[in-house]
Amino acid sequence: MAFTSPESDPAYFGFTDLHGFKDYLTATILEAPDDFMEMDWLAPEDQMNLDRAFVGLRYGLDLAAKEKGESAVLARCRTLVDESYAEYKAGRDHAGQIKLEEVEKLLAKLPAE
Repeated sequence: MAFTSPESDPAYFGFTDLHGFKDYLTATILEAPDDFMEMDWLAPEDQMNLDRAFVGLRYGLDLAAKEKGESAVLARCRTLVDESYAEYKAGRDHAGQIKLEEVEKLLAKLPAE
């Protein structure tokens, strides 16, 4: 049996549209880098962590692009997500959070249906 990580299934992240992604982003801002809620239905090795959270952020941006079309706003969000991840991995949590908050502000300009 092949090993598959839970984040390979988009359902793992709990959103299917831009509106849900915005909620996910807010939760990630509040919980990153290591204060993610433990979900009692997930095994310990399948719990959310920083790496998985950023897989979800990238998935959400892809979903937003499918919903709204690619745009300069989404391209900037992708850059900010990559920069934020690098900041968190380097131990600069506040800098990482600031970049995610900028993503949140940019996405607020995109109407969720």
